[in-house]
Amino acid sequence: MPDGLARASIGLVPPFVVGRATRTGRPGGTATVVSSAGACLARRTEEDGMAWWSRLLGRGGAASPGSAAGAPSPRAERGESSAHLAEFARTRVGVEAYLEPATNDTGLTLLLIATDGEWTRRRVPDARTARQFAQDLAMPFYDVNFTGYPQRMRDYNARQRAEEKARRRR
Repeated sequence: MPDGLARASIGLVPPFVVGRATRTGRPGGTATVVSSAGACLARRTEEDGMAWWSRLLGRGGAASPGSAAGAPSPRAERGESSAHLAEFARTRVGVEAYLEPATNDTGLTLLLIATDGEWTRRRVPDARTARQFAQDLAMPFYDVNFTGYPQRMRDYNARQRAEEKARRRR
């Protein structure tokens, strides 16, 4: 994919604004997207993906390319997510698992909803892993695309908003 199209395809630079892209000739160099007027629209290094976006959000560091300093590895994050979901299922009554589709902001997520509507969500690597997780914990498994969200979750969220509003008034 040409560099100019790469920047436009992630949705941060409109495709009609991208004029050309330049790249340094050495490994680990940078790619720069330049508008037809010559303004620099985006710059990223090859070694850490979207470093300019990470810097904009205040992330990144010397720990490893593209990750925040001191951030856990993806494997550790999966372990923490799995432990959190298992703990939620163990400490709540009537927990059901719902697979949520990937969005522009987050990847595929597994949503656990208890009988009272309390819920938690964590990213999962794929649908098969989510289904296996639910099966291992003997939970019903649903796909939000087919079933939608249960009413008890919406009711729980409404109760939480009302309680927060009441706390603010005091």
